[in-house]
Amino acid sequence: MSVPFHLDFVRSRRPAGMPGIILLVAGIVALSGIVAYDLADLQPTQEALQQKVAESQQLLNARHPEPPKGELARFESDRKEADKASMALNRPWKALLDTLESLADRPVALLTLEPDAIKGEIALSAEARNLEAMSAYYRDIQRLDGFSEVVLRTHQTNFQDPDKPVRFRITLKWNVQP
Repeated sequence: MSVPFHLDFVRSRRPAGMPGIILLVAGIVALSGIVAYDLADLQPTQEALQQKVAESQQLLNARHPEPPKGELARFESDRKEADKASMALNRPWKALLDTLESLADRPVALLTLEPDAIKGEIALSAEARNLEAMSAYYRDIQRLDGFSEVVLRTHQTNFQDPDKPVRFRITLKWNVQP
């Protein structure tokens, strides 16, 4: 026959004795003393660092004072103007000129090209041999990709010249984005 075997894995705890409590209190007091000593030692260092930060801030403000509010508004206005100029310069000018040169075989001479890149508008002044050539040029520009709102603003026939050339002005929207 076998004898039952009993294992007790959980021992019952004995209450802490007086030496354990004294040791715990002594450890807490020692730890508190060390922390207080370190804090007292760091206090002058922290005050010195705060003083250096304040001096550096004053020196920085003396070198670079805060600009007046009117100056900030002027700076913002100048920045916007520079952005507009940059946008105008970054337009695909070569593509525009190539497109207009594709019409070079017409009996029309392009006299001026006045682009407004910010608004995306172009004004053309040209001279055609006759009214039919001007009308054909106008229709051809209307058919080109990248242009919209093509408008014939003015035209004038020069009756003093025996060939009677026609000067005209066309405005259009340039739809190509930079």
